[in-house]
Amino acid sequence: MNSWPEKLQIQLMDSKGQAMKVFQPGMKLKGTAYKFNISELPNGVYFLKLVDSGFTKVKKIVIN
Repeated sequence: MNSWPEKLQIQLMDSKGQAMKVFQPGMKLKGTAYKFNISELPNGVYFLKLVDSGFTKVKKIVIN
């Protein structure tokens, strides 16, 4: 991401749309990446939903 909103929420959802994890990274002063551990999840299709006031973006990820 080019900018990192202070109140950004990242939701990890399964293929049924159920939220499995929610991350609140807060203000990110250096860099444009956020690293989180999802190694305990089984293989499959998941969705990352990025939510901020007036902004929502969903990206599909595949773990195999």
